[in-house]
Amino acid sequence: DLLVYLHENQGKVVLLIDEYDKPLLEYVENEYNDDALVTQATMKSFYSVLKGNEKLLHLTFITGITKFTKVSIFSDLNHLKDLTFHPKLIAAYGCTQEEVLANFDEYIQAFLQKNADYTKESFILKLKNYYNGYSWDGEISVYNPFGLLNFFDELRFSSDWFESGTPTFLVKKLLNEQAFYMEEKEMNLSDLNFRTLQQIENVPLMFQAGYLTIKSLDRDSNCILDYPNGEVRECFYRFLLRGLGGNVLKTIPPLLKLARAFDTCDLEKAESVVQHVFADLPYDVYNNQTIRQIEGFYHGIIHVLFHYIGIQVQSEVHTARGRADAILTTENYIYIFEFKIDKSTGEAMQQILTKNYVAKYEHSGKKIILVAANFDTKTREMDDWEIAEI
Repeated sequence: DLLVYLHENQGKVVLLIDEYDKPLLEYVENEYNDDALVTQATMKSFYSVLKGNEKLLHLTFITGITKFTKVSIFSDLNHLKDLTFHPKLIAAYGCTQEEVLANFDEYIQAFLQKNADYTKESFILKLKNYYNGYSWDGEISVYNPFGLLNFFDELRFSSDWFESGTPTFLVKKLLNEQAFYMEEKEMNLSDLNFRTLQQIENVPLMFQAGYLTIKSLDRDSNCILDYPNGEVRECFYRFLLRGLGGNVLKTIPPLLKLARAFDTCDLEKAESVVQHVFADLPYDVYNNQTIRQIEGFYHGIIHVLFHYIGIQVQSEVHTARGRADAILTTENYIYIFEFKIDKSTGEAMQQILTKNYVAKYEHSGKKIILVAANFDTKTREMDDWEIAEI
């Protein structure tokens, strides 16, 4: 009736619908039940009205966070076109670097006057690294407008966008599934949609919610996804650590010394700091966990903590004869880690040597340090740490 009234009195109607997926997302955060089916049917009925009134519409524009491919709420609207990856619109979803430099010089100068320790070049680089990086083709990247405008309003680096919209259910989901590794994920564009409400995979969820972006894209639509920028990467690690509970975040000050310890190959200091971290973990993380789950938990903690404080680390690195638990790289050293649970450092060291994890890095020009560690689930501590230099 509303469409008919507007058409008769004003002409063809432009229909704008924002957050179309809000009713569905309630069932992503909470348990899927019969109410979800009722909601889907109601939404399908609502949108089917548009099909029968096409002659009244000049344009229909629908936006949302997520795309469901088999929920069928749009099955009657077969003329809809998905613009998410349209090449002509890639730069329309945020502010490009050129637009920032051309339109915000007054604010840039205000920040530089307030912060004399920055040059214009160093400031622009930090601004780009912290707020830029969102891309839908792996080439053109844009700033998050919300974070950027808040920065220029306050003239300080902060995580306003992340703090205002991070869903706790997403953090809980990743922790429950021990999905700590979200860097350099390989997928096809067709797999970045949700098929049904019962099939919510982590990488598409992270991408559609804005916590992952496309870093590269080939002609076959295969892409590599990663955190878009420093704001998202730093804050997401912090939320994961906060979700672990206990005193994990309180260990960050001594952890900052860890990067220096690895830079200088002060492994006695490094061992001491890591021991301190695991001693402060909450006891309940061990409850009702298998050895495999506990091992995955330890690997994840190392991964998240190291990344959070800026240490370059790769986890579960594939080699010709196996998979190394972690590879840590500094200017002069490469550290190859193998972790064991309730076993021995000797067994961990033997695995590094037998699987020849070293071969991949022999011509790097850097010193290679092998680190074998064992965690004791009874004492909840890293009870041993064996070092070998190649």
